[in-house]
Amino acid sequence: MMKGVFFPTAVIVLLIANLCLLILSIPNSTPKVASEQLRQLAVVLEQQELYQAAIDTYRSYLETAEIPAGARANILYKIGSIYEEKLIDYETALATFISLKELYPQAGISSDAQRHIVQCLENLNRGSDAKRQMRSLADVNAKQEDTTPSGPVVAKIDERNITMSELDRELDKMPPQIRSQYEDPARKRQFLEQFVMSELLYDMGARKGYEKNPDVQKQLREMERQIIIQKVYGEEISGQVKLDDSDYNLYFQAHQDEFKEPAAIQLAHIQLADENQAADILKRVEAGEKFGDLAKEFSTDASTKEKGGELGTLREGTSMIPQIGNEPEAAKTVSALEVGDATGPIRTAKGVHIFGVTGKTPERQKSLEEVRRQVEYALRRMKEEEQMQRLMKKMLDEQKVVIYSDRFPTPVPTPESNSVQQ
Repeated sequence: MMKGVFFPTAVIVLLIANLCLLILSIPNSTPKVASEQLRQLAVVLEQQELYQAAIDTYRSYLETAEIPAGARANILYKIGSIYEEKLIDYETALATFISLKELYPQAGISSDAQRHIVQCLENLNRGSDAKRQMRSLADVNAKQEDTTPSGPVVAKIDERNITMSELDRELDKMPPQIRSQYEDPARKRQFLEQFVMSELLYDMGARKGYEKNPDVQKQLREMERQIIIQKVYGEEISGQVKLDDSDYNLYFQAHQDEFKEPAAIQLAHIQLADENQAADILKRVEAGEKFGDLAKEFSTDASTKEKGGELGTLREGTSMIPQIGNEPEAAKTVSALEVGDATGPIRTAKGVHIFGVTGKTPERQKSLEEVRRQVEYALRRMKEEEQMQRLMKKMLDEQKVVIYSDRFPTPVPTPESNSVQQ
């Protein structure tokens, strides 16, 4: 066991010694070679988990190497990461990341360094400082997004102001039917509380470094993929569809049957305790008493009696009686009646009824103007499908796509399956 431990350690010591001799023997006119050897040595030391030695060697590399600012920032980032993740020395890691941010603010890795600053502060139990750094990072991102807050301040999280315009932008992301629910000031204040809570939860997750969590990264990649697909679909498919009046007219003429308003029957009822009482009331209806007056006096349906028993409209071809339910026999009976007629006692799941027909509306063909939005929706779906097929064929040909259909054989029909289909 001792031999196994000694051997790699001895190799590393010899490697370090040889590299040091090599560095000392190199003339002053060729410092780049020595610097590159130092960088390689630092990598080897890090791989062997000799982290402090690796850090010292990386620092020596920075002192001797002639490299651009971006490369220097990357080395400092590496040193800070070793302190933070391997040596659990958050204070020194914090100092290193701050140095990177201050010395090389234009480096691409500077924003990542600031996130590490937040994590180090959090691990050092300096929560207030961590929040300030988070706010600073959020301000930078906000400037990049060019969404300058305006309007009155409606809430405050530490030093960050949340304005009415920011709240309105969040509401604008919602569908219109949901957004309209927050026009009431009390509901809008509730939304503000929800928004503040979501910001606090996000801050907590960011301080914990959840943006680097593999599951989070996977979901972000999938979201990015879907957004890109939607963007391409909008430009290459939806954006290529152009409609004119002739398209609307042709589609409407070919699908007029889809835009007919069916015949309808306006119904009322009197709900009663039993068939005997219903028979008595029916006699009074037939004798000429007003159906609505009898409903107000005798109906046991509290929801309709004050309206003279009005139920609503029964559409031709359906059996769904408004406020009663699906009653095929009752629907069939009332459909055969004329305006002013009443049925005999009919029992449904809700009791015993006398139904009266108060009006009839014949089938009506709707005009194009009435159904223009429906026509446009159907037209766009049809045209987008056509454009999709054209684009797919073009791309399949260009990219030389091969689909192996034989890998998806069609099942051979069996006598049992044929009998089921019949």
